Amino acid sequence: MLPTQAFAHTVNNEFNLGANQVSSQLVSPNYIVAYDTANASATG
Repeated sequence: MLPTQAFAHTVNNEFNLGANQVSSQLVSPNYIVAYDTANASATG
């Protein structure tokens, strides 16, 4: 039996770098860091 409910999450882009704040160095993203807090209004 397959699941009948799916949950979607929104992406918070509040702390993304601007166009003039980037580096020209090559990077390899190897990890995803997720953090959760009990405070519903907490940011980054």
